[in-house]
Amino acid sequence: MTAPRGSGPVGVRHADVLRDGLQTARLVLRPFAAADLEAAVRGDDVLAAHLGVPVEPGWMDFPEALPFFIDVLRAWPERAVWAMYGCFFGSERRLVGGAGFKGGPTAEETVEIGYGIAPAFRGRGLAVEAARGLVAFAFDHADVRAVLAHTLPAEGASTAVLTRAGFTHAGTVVDPDDGPVWRWVLPRPSSL
Repeated sequence: MTAPRGSGPVGVRHADVLRDGLQTARLVLRPFAAADLEAAVRGDDVLAAHLGVPVEPGWMDFPEALPFFIDVLRAWPERAVWAMYGCFFGSERRLVGGAGFKGGPTAEETVEIGYGIAPAFRGRGLAVEAARGLVAFAFDHADVRAVLAHTLPAEGASTAVLTRAGFTHAGTVVDPDDGPVWRWVLPRPSSL
């Protein structure tokens, strides 16, 4: 595993995000540390005890991604801002979803996001809110000219989320792990 691009000293904004998370209207997106995800692998009850907050069943859509993020965070804990976030909702800070980046800015000056919200909290616009929070953070970085996302190659909830978050469908690509997927792109606004 090689160091992510831009893995030099962490900037002040990164330190703020690591400490406080990203604030949206109804969510706090908090970067997970390796220890948080290790607790998640052991189960929602263990994670709830570890975090000290309620954990909504089904908060994690792709638990098979946890070992990848654990390895990244063990190797580069300062890069947590470019990894996985918990989506915490309400005054009790209930963990209702996961969102994040597949890594820091690439040589092509892009980052890729992903997100998922627990079934009981879907249909409230929280996935759109999480996606917009990640996009705003990404565009705070001069070396990000576009944010990408990928979905299954069919209309569905994820395509609606991305459309509402401002992304446009950019065609079909072949993912080495998932096969054909739809690519979605949100370019940096010219005003930034």
